[in-house]
Amino acid sequence: MMLDCPKEKVLSPMKGFGELYICTFGKSNSIKLFISEKPDSDRVLNIGLLWNDWKNNIGYEIHSDLKEVKDTLNFIVDMYVPAKREEINQAFWDSKSVDFSTSEFFIYYTHKAGLQKDERLIVIEEK
Repeated sequence: MMLDCPKEKVLSPMKGFGELYICTFGKSNSIKLFISEKPDSDRVLNIGLLWNDWKNNIGYEIHSDLKEVKDTLNFIVDMYVPAKREEINQAFWDSKSVDFSTSEFFIYYTHKAGLQKDERLIVIEEK
């Protein structure tokens, strides 16, 4: 699988931060992939996947872009932390925030419930 990014942008570094790559995709544009650069290094600091999981139909489908977010989550997890695939998938679909780690990576999952949508964010960062 390759990730196709129809809407991408790169934000210039700000004091204390490196460049930030942002890819927005899905039919409803509900998925964002972030790649943060370590300041002054040309190395990746972390990778984040954010899904705006719509709970009510207010112009977006309920749970819009579900297949795309599942595929993208599995792609990223298989690339960086395949041994944690089951745990990360379970966390991503649950409604509570949780952290994991491996010998090489920290994995942070944050779930924020809102009235119209839930924000589901997974961040993978090298130790």
